[in-house]
Amino acid sequence: MNEQYINEIKLVIYKFLDGYQKRDLNEIDNFMKDLFCQEEDTLVFGAAPNEEFVGYKQVRTLIEKDWKYWGDLSLDIDGAVIHVGQDMACVTMRGKVKMQINESQLCGRSLHDIGEMIGYQLSTKERLLMICDNASKVLLELERGENHIWSIRITSVLVKHNSKWLFKQIHFSHPTMAYPGERIID
Repeated sequence: MNEQYINEIKLVIYKFLDGYQKRDLNEIDNFMKDLFCQEEDTLVFGAAPNEEFVGYKQVRTLIEKDWKYWGDLSLDIDGAVIHVGQDMACVTMRGKVKMQINESQLCGRSLHDIGEMIGYQLSTKERLLMICDNASKVLLELERGENHIWSIRITSVLVKHNSKWLFKQIHFSHPTMAYPGERIID
């Protein structure tokens, strides 16, 4: 039975990846109903520090933003580590996100972030250090070109609801909290 559950869970993950690759906003509601628990404690942490989405409607908001603005996601589903209980499973897997980001976009995003940092409730020195860190990383990334490839890790919890596996929680993470410190250059 464990092998059967693992295969069922992999199918859910393949559907998840398919949705992220197709990005068909006309299908987002079907995607959500087919793959996520429709409950107020369904939770997704995005890769950015401020991306915490609690509740089915908020999770849908994140998915829609990802489909509109995020890079191309690939996942190592065959290499996923899947632990299965009777009606709950934990999945951990690695993947990559690829994006084309030109100089204007990268600098604009950085200036926006710096504008937010200025308002943080930190000491002046801490805010300046954060701003310098952000600016130096962006300047370094500008020299590496417009093709950005980042490693990503995804940890998720699925629950079996009416004989169907659904995502209850997902956590996307880069190997760092700041601008991803690990960048693959091809």
